[in-house]
Amino acid sequence: MQATKLSGFFVVAIISAFLLMDSQAWAKEEAVRHGSASQPNVTATEIKVVYKVDLEQLAKKLPGRLMVYRTSPDQGGESQMEAVKKFFGSESNMVVDMQKASGGIFAADLNRLWARVPGFNDEVPPLNRKQILAATATFLYEINGNPQEKTVRRFSTDSVELTDKEGKQKVLPLGANITYRRILNGYKVIGPGGKIKIFHDSEGMVAGYLRVWRSLKAESVKPLIGVFGARDEFNKNPLGDTLLADISEVNVNNITLAYLERGINQSQNYLQPIYVFDCTAFYKGTEKAEGTRYTRYVAALTKQPEPLWQEGEEYKSDRRRKALPRQSSKVQKMSDESSQPTSPFTLEDKDPD
Repeated sequence: MQATKLSGFFVVAIISAFLLMDSQAWAKEEAVRHGSASQPNVTATEIKVVYKVDLEQLAKKLPGRLMVYRTSPDQGGESQMEAVKKFFGSESNMVVDMQKASGGIFAADLNRLWARVPGFNDEVPPLNRKQILAATATFLYEINGNPQEKTVRRFSTDSVELTDKEGKQKVLPLGANITYRRILNGYKVIGPGGKIKIFHDSEGMVAGYLRVWRSLKAESVKPLIGVFGARDEFNKNPLGDTLLADISEVNVNNITLAYLERGINQSQNYLQPIYVFDCTAFYKGTEKAEGTRYTRYVAALTKQPEPLWQEGEEYKSDRRRKALPRQSSKVQKMSDESSQPTSPFTLEDKDPD
């Protein structure tokens, strides 16, 4: 089987699907507002909810109030765009997109970003993590794009799963990504925004850049509904809009706080905290070992200055895989858990980027 060269049309389709999926995949867990309390472990959908985390201890650990931030489009977006164009140069097959709603930018060299899908019998060398980290550092220095705030950094890979005529499968690398996330008051900013992401090709060269990094101004400290208020809201609809059916039991493994930032093409006035429920769902009539992990979000403020998501958003399935013009291949995302943190950043391998 020969290696496949993706056309610019297909790569643009992949990029468009990726950006759309990135926003909508986060919107699938749209949080519900805090209302009247319900009994713990009892839901209207008859799904048993079991808390594996000590709520009493968690209530003592998590704050009762948290800062809310006023947001505005990224003030550095335009200058970043010009710097990125200069970095890639006139020889690149470049596409650049800037969204006024967030001030965010996306740029890619179509000659490199996911531009070559290897064949099943191709010999593809492993990704060189040190080279990729060095290329990232050089790129951010050249475009003056290093985040000034406290961040967490994640290394992940894109790969393609191939199947030959005999049904044998093989996973080969397409490239790697370095993602930076903001840390505010000790809590991570999650969602389709609030990140700086550098894409690399299979040779470790910088191939693309995504920056959704809204400017922030501290607004005021607001009261939170608390762990037990979040529990009551969660119990009303433990699955949210997660695409799961025939679930008999949900285990809540942990509850944390985070800030939620919207995607590159969405307007946003406030950066608000949310409760993040790490859950495992179990299907009716199956063993506990066959559970499905998912994440559910619950609004944390007693009074929201604006909805967490724009009206009319809905979850769409991951269309990035379907954009690849090869029926026997699919894109996977994997974290490099062997990576080590590099000062002044820390490494996080569990957050989707």
